[in-house]
Amino acid sequence: MLRAQVFDVLEWLGDYPAEQVDPAAVAAFRRSNDWLIERAPAGLPLAVGLFNDLIWWLDACPDEDVEEYVAVKLLESVAYELGELPAAQQRRFVEVAAELAGVERHDDRRAALLYLPYGFGLAPEQNEEPEQPGPWAPAPVRPEK
Repeated sequence: MLRAQVFDVLEWLGDYPAEQVDPAAVAAFRRSNDWLIERAPAGLPLAVGLFNDLIWWLDACPDEDVEEYVAVKLLESVAYELGELPAAQQRRFVEVAAELAGVERHDDRRAALLYLPYGFGLAPEQNEEPEQPGPWAPAPVRPEK
């Protein structure tokens, strides 16, 4: 479901006019994650990681890349979908995000993974807001062959 949500949002971004969503920015985001999609085994950790990067990018990208109202509209759509998941799937989503954060070496990506469940209201037991991530950083560069 999460992986499909990522691809759906990227497709929706392509439907907006260039003055609202910069096609080059969307293409750059896609390229930064393509090598990961090609190599990582399909599964929940990959889906949560891709989802995290998409949400982080939408939340942090400049208005020249994606106009704020478009980003907010897409984030609200995604929040609704997450809210509709059964409680057990929501808990598993939170667990996987925490597991990924536990092994993430990039400080801002780790912060994004820790903030993700909180930002979508899936961590009600957290009394204090986690540190928010800094500016979006593309996934590590594809290793040269």
